[in-house]
Amino acid sequence: MKKFVLPLAAATVFSTSVFATEHSYNVSVSPLGLLFGSLNAKVEAYKLLGKKIVPAVEGSYWSFSSGGADYSVWTVGASGRIYRNSINFSGLFAQFGIEFGSVSVDTTLGDGSSTAFGGYILGGYRWALGQNDKITIDVGIGAGYYTGSVDIDGETYDAFSGFLPKAIFALGVNF
Repeated sequence: MKKFVLPLAAATVFSTSVFATEHSYNVSVSPLGLLFGSLNAKVEAYKLLGKKIVPAVEGSYWSFSSGGADYSVWTVGASGRIYRNSINFSGLFAQFGIEFGSVSVDTTLGDGSSTAFGGYILGGYRWALGQNDKITIDVGIGAGYYTGSVDIDGETYDAFSGFLPKAIFALGVNF
């Protein structure tokens, strides 16, 4: 009997340590953004604030030319998610966050920029797939309230304030 207990115990310890689904982080990107030359990335830190709220930092960058103008867009933000299933951080979730962004435009007629700040809330779903739930797919929809200003050749204008839709589609990796 002892011949079987020791190898069985060793195999159990090995399999739970190697094949456990305890993840600490998730890194995700938007594949749709990559198709259009934009990088939208997010890093989540599981269990940093306990098992209920998952904090994250996110950012995006997009640079393109159109109609004789060069555009540069970037955003940074912080968010939190509340998952219904906090065991493997998948399934239904609610997300809330704040964002700050900037758009710069360079043309032969002059330069301009715009900055915006806002907050949002959305609902979504995360699928955790593959061996040990390593691959994730996120979808979600919601709305945010943003306010911003525009600067054209040194003159600043309060340009906009209001609600905008917000959507996510992201592929990620747990580790």
